[in-house]
Amino acid sequence: MMKRFLWTLEILCVLWFLAAGCGKSPETREAASDKSAQVATTPAESEFEEDVEVATKAEEVSAEAGEVAAKIEETAAKVKEEAQQMDTELPKTAGKVADVIEMNTTQAFSTRKMAIVQFTHKKHADAAPDGHGIACGECHHDQEGKPLELKKGDAVQRCFKCHNKPGKPTRPREMSAEDWNALRLEYYHGAIHANCVECHKTAGAGPVKCSECHVKREK
Repeated sequence: MMKRFLWTLEILCVLWFLAAGCGKSPETREAASDKSAQVATTPAESEFEEDVEVATKAEEVSAEAGEVAAKIEETAAKVKEEAQQMDTELPKTAGKVADVIEMNTTQAFSTRKMAIVQFTHKKHADAAPDGHGIACGECHHDQEGKPLELKKGDAVQRCFKCHNKPGKPTRPREMSAEDWNALRLEYYHGAIHANCVECHKTAGAGPVKCSECHVKREK
């Protein structure tokens, strides 16, 4: 009876020894330990991989947004350049200056209260009785104010190219008439009104009141 008990106990000890892995080689036990550790850390690694993937996608979206922003800036710069060109160059038609010039210099005013003036070349430049026979140089001059020798169709710049201060000038009380006239010419508003209105007054022809030049169009 005792022998059978001891024999049974011995078999149980062997089975326990094998189940505990004591009978395995060190390499086998180490591999099993690594596998257990890998299984134990899998959820954390999976969460880390998801975070990395989200961060990568965020970087890609940010890069795409940067490219879109760059394209928008490039387009805006082109539009601004075209607008500036329109503000500084008079339109032409087949090598000839367009008859009606819309005095719509967008950079000169942040807001508009008056209607845009429609300037007509024929009425000013053509000889009487169709026009007033005004020479090109009466309006188009150099930086010293000297008339330019031009003929119809020559390239010219808008007034805003030189008289490029925006808004309406204000005269300080202590400023002399000479300094005030010089200051006015720095502004598009001042140069246009000094040239046009003063010419109309001197010649005794042409409108001199605001509403006579700034005529509202019928809708």
